[in-house]
Amino acid sequence: EGHMGGIRGIAWSPNGKTFVSSSSGDKGPAKLWKVSDGTLELVTALSERHNVMAVAYSPDGATFATASSDDHVRVWRADDDGTLLGTLKGHKETVFCVAFAP
Repeated sequence: EGHMGGIRGIAWSPNGKTFVSSSSGDKGPAKLWKVSDGTLELVTALSERHNVMAVAYSPDGATFATASSDDHVRVWRADDDGTLLGTLKGHKETVFCVAFAP
């Protein structure tokens, strides 16, 4: 259920009810977790197939982004299924960080 490699990043949702974790040691996936009543529940393992270097939530908490070793940034829906909304391409090397503007 958890990551097999070292954790590269964690991003908490603005409401504090979910977070996304990323790992570069197990070649994906990033994982979306729900925290309720002090317990931790894996919601979904995202369909990312590369090392995820960083994660960030949007200010409204509706989406989050992953930066990965395949030179892409992906934007995901931050609900129970973690649907991939789009892929930002064009980088020439690994993307090591990602952030949203307020």
